[in-house]
Amino acid sequence: MKEKNKIVFYVAESLYTGSGTQEWLERAVHALEKKSEITIIHGTISDHRRWTERDVADRFPSSISIVEVPYFSFFGIVFFPHILYWKSIIRSFRSARLVYMRYSVRLADPIAQFSALLFSKNVIFGFHGYFQYPFWKRIYFWLTAPIILYWASGCHTINTATGPELLSRGARRIFLIPNFVLDSFLPKKNEASYTGDLIFVGRNEYQKGVDLLAGALKKIQPGHPKIKVNFFGTGKQRPIIARLQKRFPNNIFDHGYERDKRKIFSNRKFLLLTSREEPFGLAVIEAMSYGVPVIATKTKGPMDILENGKDGILVADTTQESIAKAIEYAEGLSNSAWLEMSRHAYNKSRMRYTQRQFEEKFEQMLESLQA
Repeated sequence: MKEKNKIVFYVAESLYTGSGTQEWLERAVHALEKKSEITIIHGTISDHRRWTERDVADRFPSSISIVEVPYFSFFGIVFFPHILYWKSIIRSFRSARLVYMRYSVRLADPIAQFSALLFSKNVIFGFHGYFQYPFWKRIYFWLTAPIILYWASGCHTINTATGPELLSRGARRIFLIPNFVLDSFLPKKNEASYTGDLIFVGRNEYQKGVDLLAGALKKIQPGHPKIKVNFFGTGKQRPIIARLQKRFPNNIFDHGYERDKRKIFSNRKFLLLTSREEPFGLAVIEAMSYGVPVIATKTKGPMDILENGKDGILVADTTQESIAKAIEYAEGLSNSAWLEMSRHAYNKSRMRYTQRQFEEKFEQMLESLQA
């Protein structure tokens, strides 16, 4: 019997954050657990706890080991893992065939990052984010990235645009492995509906463009009283949605955080993704797996996934005016044109973003590291 791969996933952010990183980790672990012995080491850094202990227990298989490492905080800016945990972290790094580290511009990272580079055979840094950081974070990135990228075994990216950026900063190898939908999450048939509502799914934050979408809806709602939009998510900009709902109580619905994918995506007409920056956009392929086409701003992830006019609509720029025009255009599509778009979206989700493809590409990455 082939020996299982020992893989350590290390993220400075808490699993309870419940953002895109944690959802990717959930999928990766489920896809890899049969052939791997997996340990997740995560910190206590979190801007907002969207998941409870019950959520984490339900989402991750019982066969894996999860270790939470307490962090010391200095002024809410500089973070260090508790010294009592360093020995066990290093021991985990030494025994693993692969250490996968989610790169972050937290000042907590260097201790773990350089420990992994010193004590592990293979270290992959996952770049799932974007490079539009505040000034002090950009300085930190420029200081640490060249060293990390040079000594790491490689970098994992989820879109085609990030790889060249990392290579220009000194990365030696790039492994492009897009996000995916687990087999267990896939509906058995196309469940989208031409007469369904529109939906927004994601964190209610500046990056996700909640304010842009709200502004666009204010422009078009008076002339399109039948348009209804359901918001799923939580975050700092949720009050924007509350004010919008108060203004249009029969058209705007705020559901907060929802775990049930069928409640979110079934019988919907379009997904609205209005991000200012979007490295991938997991909600895009989740919506497509239900047959729901996507209206998305022209950012890295959606540009990789969508073919404008065929399985979705790409908005030219991140302005309220352009988003409003795209929604009005989409609402004007005939039933037959929308059905064709829905069919293409459904089929693409099953051809390009599958669990099997992720498993194969991840295994190829492991094998190439041993070559």
